[in-house]
Amino acid sequence: MSYPNITALLDAGVDFIAPLPAAQVKAEVYAALDVTSAQLVDYVNDRDRERNTLADQRETYRVLEDVHVMTGRRKRDPVHRLRQIRSTLPAMPKASRPPAPNP
Repeated sequence: MSYPNITALLDAGVDFIAPLPAAQVKAEVYAALDVTSAQLVDYVNDRDRERNTLADQRETYRVLEDVHVMTGRRKRDPVHRLRQIRSTLPAMPKASRPPAPNP
């Protein structure tokens, strides 16, 4: 999102902006994330739940939180500090795990 769009949203009192789909995020952004500092999330996705996938074969999710600083073009433009929460890709790639049992 652009600085003017963020400014307009903040001026309107918006305090939450919907998440960006993972497909819209470049691979190098995910590659640069420090997964070791991420918090493990107690979450089971619908597919694993429906298939009764064993715990050691489920996807695992981690969440990182940071602050994104956004500056305008002019020196007098206010600096926006936006709280960012990123859900990382599964910590253990599916390719490295045994296949889930068939239902």
